[in-house]
Amino acid sequence: MSRNFFVPMISILALVGATGAGAQPKPDVVSNGNAWSITFFDDSSPSHTQWATQNLCFYTTGMVGTQLAGTWYSTTFYDWNGTWRQEGDQVFMTGDYAGDVNGNAVGHDGMEWQLVTAERTSEGFGHWKEWRENGGTGLVIGFGNAKFKRLGSCTLQPPVGTDFTTLEKMVMTESMKAPRRYRKDGKEALGPNDGEMVPLQ
Repeated sequence: MSRNFFVPMISILALVGATGAGAQPKPDVVSNGNAWSITFFDDSSPSHTQWATQNLCFYTTGMVGTQLAGTWYSTTFYDWNGTWRQEGDQVFMTGDYAGDVNGNAVGHDGMEWQLVTAERTSEGFGHWKEWRENGGTGLVIGFGNAKFKRLGSCTLQPPVGTDFTTLEKMVMTESMKAPRRYRKDGKEALGPNDGEMVPLQ
């Protein structure tokens, strides 16, 4: 093949890369409904025992490079909220809960998952890890698989163009309205994926 063939091909690939950069991923976690459920399945169990399910609301704050970015909170677990990024069909999330030590959260989550379909009833699958700080290497609550299911739209719908600071305050306020959750032994739940948590009525 002649050298002349490669020059136009390189130019075309560079153009495609340039026009694709910064484009909002489709599908995304907000456009067809920003309310989702997340269900934890214990990786340490041979049968991947199902633990807890929580509900989440996602909000976008705009593009960061090639990633769609935003914030989220739970409507079913008190004071659980965080940030998310989506690139292509991959979604990356961090979250905190149990903000009870000098105003700093001692409970943390990380989720990485793939959005499967664009439909209103779309699903996603990936991983969810959760831990608490203990002054050492951390207290792992669980490493597991996660299933996400789109539920529809959240009640809170901020006006278009709401700035990040205002949106962040709204999300924090809403997350404090979620119920406190307890275990079957009456103690407070260790975290959102606690397998001994009493289900909501």
